[in-house]
Amino acid sequence: MPRQPRTESGTGIFHVMMRGINHQNIFEDEEDNYQFINTLDRMRVRYDDEGNPCGSNCTYYAYCLMSNHFHLLIREREETVGETVKRIASSYVYYYNRKYGRDGHLFKERFKSEPVNDMAYFTVLLRYIHQNPVKAGIVERVKDYEFSSWGEFDGRVAPVFQICDVNTVLNRIPFKDLEAWVNDPLDDAVNCLDNDNEKPRYRPSDDQVWQQIKEFTGASNSSDFQNLNKDKQRETLRTLLDIGASVRQLQRLTGLGRGIIQRNGDRNLSPVTQAHVCRAQGQVHHPVHVLDCPRHIPSPPAAGAHRGGRENLQGTEESPSQHRGQRRQCCRVHAVCRPPA
Repeated sequence: MPRQPRTESGTGIFHVMMRGINHQNIFEDEEDNYQFINTLDRMRVRYDDEGNPCGSNCTYYAYCLMSNHFHLLIREREETVGETVKRIASSYVYYYNRKYGRDGHLFKERFKSEPVNDMAYFTVLLRYIHQNPVKAGIVERVKDYEFSSWGEFDGRVAPVFQICDVNTVLNRIPFKDLEAWVNDPLDDAVNCLDNDNEKPRYRPSDDQVWQQIKEFTGASNSSDFQNLNKDKQRETLRTLLDIGASVRQLQRLTGLGRGIIQRNGDRNLSPVTQAHVCRAQGQVHHPVHVLDCPRHIPSPPAAGAHRGGRENLQGTEESPSQHRGQRRQCCRVHAVCRPPA
């Protein structure tokens, strides 16, 4: 099915949101955030063949960098929003891949955008973009987040380092009014371009998940994790899912696809994985031997089953492969895990 063309903006202003592929992190440390801001700065200016500034490609009114996506409030100038975002993404991907020794895509193939055709929605977006870190639980106040444009509005970022056209905004909205609006939480129903409307539920933080990953594998970033032995990956994913990490969270942190995580995260845990889960949850692991398991009732072998096997618990003969499968299934399902005394 062909792509639908982007909706045009009567003002030339767009809200843009772009995510990492498979929801993986696109900013691993402070240097990455600063590099991206520097990229935004370079891409807004048009240069001639001799490298001298000769115009403006776009104007920014607000931005916010989150761990696995970014938001921009941007106005087209001498090039379209699609051309500008493409150059921003290409430049940053080159930096990121070179730094972390990877290749291939970093962002989802197509960014999301919506037109901004009136001042009322423009104001909503100023609030929504700057409130992202608060809504995500990263900081308690908008002004505490370092990697958004709010520092340009409240004067913490010196004018020489500003990349947003804050004067145009403040000429229309007095700072005291804007500050009050930005610090007034939007209703949870307001999700501009963001379809992640899942109900909040308890799960370990990203830092806690990475701590577990480092403990189990020694990997310190998504590229390291993707290069692990497949068995080690599988065992780690099973453990992380069972201590409460979500598939979406593991997508974001490891860069693996949803299907891979779901396939490898089978809840029928091996004894080794079960021991890891118990330790992470502060429990003591007591594996139950197959012969002591009250639910281990092997089925009789199918007609024509391989001869020369062994008797199962019901006194009927089963093939070696059948017995191994039943024993493996029972050991994975049945273990007693309880809090330490």
